[in-house]
Amino acid sequence: MNRKAILSVLPRTAFVGYLIALTVLLLIDDPKNYVAPPTLLEQFAHFISFFLLAWLAMAARWPASSWRVLVLLILYATATEFVQGLLGWRSCEWGDWFQDLLGIGTGFAGWRVFAMIISTSEASPTADKPPEHGG
Repeated sequence: MNRKAILSVLPRTAFVGYLIALTVLLLIDDPKNYVAPPTLLEQFAHFISFFLLAWLAMAARWPASSWRVLVLLILYATATEFVQGLLGWRSCEWGDWFQDLLGIGTGFAGWRVFAMIISTSEASPTADKPPEHGG
């Protein structure tokens, strides 16, 4: 496998692996037993989790428009909260869902800004020129 192929497979593999891990954590009885000890960040666990999910989804560069990926992430967040409400050991909470959506939106927007900065720096007329030596 050449370098370009590897670089296209890695982000998608990371996204799928993270999606599976996140889904398991969202649906098991007490996910706190399987992740880092509770901290102040625990209050923002949904935001952080879905921010990372959105960032990885955008980095994977799926063969779909970024807006379609955004809609699918929102549907995923909604579905996981709904399923949590059906489980006897979890609950569906508006606050968690709001954090999910905020994380997705922030991750999506952050990736778009990041991609814009990268593309601007690559398109710079001096990006490919060797540095000039003063003499």
